[in-house]
Amino acid sequence: MPFNLNLRKILIIIGFALIVVGIGFGIYFTFFRAPKEEAPVVTAPTGEAPAGGLPSAGVAGIRPTTATEDGAVTGLPTAKTISAATLVQSGAAGAALSSDGSSLQYYDSATGLFYKINADGSLSALSSKTFFQVQNVTWSAGKNKAVLEYPDGSNIIYDFSTGNQTTLPKHWEDFEFSNNDTKIISKSIGDDIENRWLVISDLTGSNTKIINALGENADKVDVSSSPNGQVVAFSRTGDVTITAGMQEVYLIGQNNENFKSLKVKGYNFKAKWANEGDRIIYSVTDAYDDYKPSLWVTDVSGDDVGTNSIKVGINTWVDKCVILSGYKAYCAVPKNLDTGAGLQPSVADASDDVVYFVDIKTGAASFVGESDTDYSIAQLSVSSDESYLYFTDKENNGIHKMEIK
Repeated sequence: MPFNLNLRKILIIIGFALIVVGIGFGIYFTFFRAPKEEAPVVTAPTGEAPAGGLPSAGVAGIRPTTATEDGAVTGLPTAKTISAATLVQSGAAGAALSSDGSSLQYYDSATGLFYKINADGSLSALSSKTFFQVQNVTWSAGKNKAVLEYPDGSNIIYDFSTGNQTTLPKHWEDFEFSNNDTKIISKSIGDDIENRWLVISDLTGSNTKIINALGENADKVDVSSSPNGQVVAFSRTGDVTITAGMQEVYLIGQNNENFKSLKVKGYNFKAKWANEGDRIIYSVTDAYDDYKPSLWVTDVSGDDVGTNSIKVGINTWVDKCVILSGYKAYCAVPKNLDTGAGLQPSVADASDDVVYFVDIKTGAASFVGESDTDYSIAQLSVSSDESYLYFTDKENNGIHKMEIK
């Protein structure tokens, strides 16, 4: 027993000593030990920048804004927060600037009516006719006609100035009016893969002319009519092996013209025409930009197709841009985009947007501002005098207005 008692005392003393030593080391490491120096972060060179611009910074709010002749960009945007007035809380679709250049017209999914938002914010109905469950609206250039598409595949053209309605074939989709509003271009998608065509017809759906076979590449052809009407679509079916990281895009004419093809740096090409018709602004998913969408401008006229290409230097999709005369574009740009966003555009719905102005002629971009309330912008419209910017948000499909001048 004495032996066991003495052993117990010894073990208690040793344990107590270990506890004291442990507490002492803890105090030392917490309060007295000098912090470990972190290795400096060194950015490795990424190689030669692509022609027409600098690699993107990843955050729209600090992106350079003024392009030089070689496509490099200099200068930083000045922060500018603009108060946004909410004109429609939710449920708006097919928003477009009216022919007067100052008001906005849209489809209200709750009532099934089309409205015009006047300059003073008041609403007036474009028609007393109710259109239930319209899925997509495509306006004519004059904004007095629209192709209305329904969930069951039904399609009509409605003339708001006369009240006339024309039914179009159910297997037609991806509509666009010709530049003079006398024709409609669309895809005729039959059940048989051999019965799929790019077509152009009268507004009644008659006098249909086949432009080109689509086959299994219907999803690679984008209906996009040039201002002079010669080109009716872009086809992303060219050679993808011409150069690593590049793709060949065909310009499809309505009379089988043999236009020079466009070689673009990146994939997922989407474009919009400058109103002058000799240049486009387009977006591609570029590996050099961590597979984020990047904007470019280039010539698309005659033998100059693909010349004078300039990388704008901001990361967004051309679908988020609106085009004005004078080689002008306004674009919504996500504040933050993850790597690979160009491959999955829906990830940008979680990012709030700012607005940039882009000169389609020179590729220069300048910061316009951002709303005082955070929004992910679905669609932009700008008044003809560039005083007001209208936009719809992706969360509620509301309509908002900002004074930019």
